[in-house]
Amino acid sequence: QTPGGSAPPARAMMGMKAAKGLPALFTKPTTAQKFAAVTRSSRAMTSSRKVQTNASMGPMEVAEIGAISSEIAKVSVIMFIITLIGLAIGFVLLRVEAIVESD
Repeated sequence: QTPGGSAPPARAMMGMKAAKGLPALFTKPTTAQKFAAVTRSSRAMTSSRKVQTNASMGPMEVAEIGAISSEIAKVSVIMFIITLIGLAIGFVLLRVEAIVESD
């Protein structure tokens, strides 16, 4: 029993013991372990991205990104409009379905 008076949680496989420092086989990782793994991988990606962008961004690359930004803005507006049109068509179809079913 633990000092709090409750029994320790039962293990799925009583005969298998995890080696110290190694992950246990046949056990699901806890939420904290999953979160730690995601945090480690995202920190590694972010730090490598910072090094790459800071080291390689010259005036020509900045100019190219500036030239592309207007195209990105146009495409995003078009995609937003397409989404609104799709929503409108969906709601019209719902109304048509309601009218057909009421008859």
